[in-house]
Amino acid sequence: MKATAFLNLAQRLLTNEKNAAGLRSAISRAYYAAFHETSDFLKRIGCQVPDDATGHKKAYFYLNNCNDDPLIEAAAYLDNLHGDRNEADYDLTAQRVEKEPIAQNVVATAEKVIKALDECNKSDQRKKDVAMAVQAYKQQNKM
Repeated sequence: MKATAFLNLAQRLLTNEKNAAGLRSAISRAYYAAFHETSDFLKRIGCQVPDDATGHKKAYFYLNNCNDDPLIEAAAYLDNLHGDRNEADYDLTAQRVEKEPIAQNVVATAEKVIKALDECNKSDQRKKDVAMAVQAYKQQNKM
């Protein structure tokens, strides 16, 4: 399965399930599309992201310390999406994540993350530079 299938599902949920469960699920699926695309990107440049709960923060840290401005911006988006996903999945009293404009924004933000990764993938030199920066970060921080 491709991670973008989660994004497609999130978009369908926005269109067809404009209720609390549908909007919360759209937020969750959008985050996981962005997270898995980030994780896959990092793996392709030689940076393994753990499959456990620590993987979420590590993916953010690695991307945030890659010395590539568009990807650093994507890292900030990813971190915000993670917070939205946690709220949508775990705080059933939170009404913010049951509003259609919020869910639409989350899906659009996930699309931005994926687009930034896709743009980086188009340049072998850029990917090499990112890989070197992430490896240096990992060594410096013993990750």
